[in-house]
Amino acid sequence: MNGIEKNLPSEATSAAALTLLLKAARQRRRYPRIGDLIAWQASNTAQQALVIALDAAILAGEDGRMLTTNLVFDALAARWSDHYCRALDDGPARVSYEMHPDVLDASLQDLRSHGFTLVRLGALLDLVQNGCGLYRAERSPERGYTVDLTDATEELRAKFIEILAGDRVTGGDYRRRGSKTRLLLADQDDSDVPAPDDSDGGDETDADAAYKVVAGWKYNGATPGPDSQDIIRRLEATRLYLDVAAFKREFEDEYEKEGRLVQPGWVP
Repeated sequence: MNGIEKNLPSEATSAAALTLLLKAARQRRRYPRIGDLIAWQASNTAQQALVIALDAAILAGEDGRMLTTNLVFDALAARWSDHYCRALDDGPARVSYEMHPDVLDASLQDLRSHGFTLVRLGALLDLVQNGCGLYRAERSPERGYTVDLTDATEELRAKFIEILAGDRVTGGDYRRRGSKTRLLLADQDDSDVPAPDDSDGGDETDADAAYKVVAGWKYNGATPGPDSQDIIRRLEATRLYLDVAAFKREFEDEYEKEGRLVQPGWVP
């Protein structure tokens, strides 16, 4: 169970995040109202699930990804399903839609053992697809929902994320995870960077092998040769140096020029 229990917010963090949402719900006259959210205070696990699922949706919006049922399922199963975690460890599947149906059925049973019945999961999906005031979600003609991190939802969302960011202080080990790669700062190594949502947790990276998976079977595998590997490693070794003071001066100069050029009442 140790692998499943990792990356869970503390009880204090989950409670604080839910209290924030309840406070916002009191000012709303439409779904979700207080009654739709207060049921998730029934247990720490329920609170954690709601907070994790909502943050998964926010991360999808930050990364420009779709909000899908699979995304929410992956967020929950990675924490409360032995079968799901074992499938990730064994490979080649990296996310739920690459897993064998038998594994998905067993993973769903694991979730049920933690109180996540189909009715409960359906209610959770409704809340996530609504956004609870943290974002706007709109149904896509193709599949899933698009997540719009609007200005109107920014204040509540910032408070929500701030609560999660302080989880370590309350004894939790929750780390927000995105799918976009980023530059490493000079004093960082790979262990400092949050793993992506679709990370398989293994030693291989996209640089080592590229392949597709369906129902737990890997196909169309492409492994780079020695020359390609050498080029990849050289690219990975690239270092960019930024003169922060010079950058700030240049930014301030350009900002001042823009202020002089754009006069009040002038419409481009």
